[in-house]
Amino acid sequence: MVSNTVFFIAAEMTPFIKTGGLGDVVGALPKSLVEKGVDVKVIIPLYSKIDYQKYGLRKVMQGNCVNMGDAIATSKHNPCFGNVYKLVQIGDTPVLKRSEDKAKLINPGFQITYRIIRDNRFKADITCLRGDEMSRKIESGSEITIRDEFDETLTKTFAAGSYRWKALQIPMMEGGEIIYEDTTLPQKQAYYKENLSMFNETEKRLLNPHYYKVDISDGLFDLKMGLINNLIEEIKNLKSSL
Repeated sequence: MVSNTVFFIAAEMTPFIKTGGLGDVVGALPKSLVEKGVDVKVIIPLYSKIDYQKYGLRKVMQGNCVNMGDAIATSKHNPCFGNVYKLVQIGDTPVLKRSEDKAKLINPGFQITYRIIRDNRFKADITCLRGDEMSRKIESGSEITIRDEFDETLTKTFAAGSYRWKALQIPMMEGGEIIYEDTTLPQKQAYYKENLSMFNETEKRLLNPHYYKVDISDGLFDLKMGLINNLIEEIKNLKSSL
């Protein structure tokens, strides 16, 4: 008889250590499999923040604890990942990753981010749904207004014809083939330095820096809030049916 044993090897697991959705999955899926009679083993790094004696965890390998920075994936120094990819749309249907942390609640849908440039300085980044009203205004050079995330009375208006823009996303693959032409290391360094020079000095200082302005379009905001409200209703209906 074949033994049903499943090993999970992961970077995080709720409730021991968690930085994102992976911890929730690894914390819940093994339990569900155990309830179905599957023998499950979960292996995670022994981070210094984990009190393995408190939780009754067993060391499977001897060694030093793994130190954990400000964030396991994209810490302020020595990140373990260069990029983190999020699923935002399946076919023509926008999707939203549920998270208890508001800062990790992604924007859904097929998006494009515009960098607004005026007087040879970067002024703001605006993320839109591709082809929505704000996107069309930016590409036509029309007047646009952005608002503060927490205080709608704080606004910034860019008059028609007073700015230029560039899209931050570029095509990487098409038809399953890589179409991006890589650059040399000196070219990457020059690009980085050129872009850095276009930020205001007050935004680059380490002590009390000014916040760089970012915003999302009304279309993207409405889509996001609509998905959140639908998700809340689905959870309520599920709880009431139990």
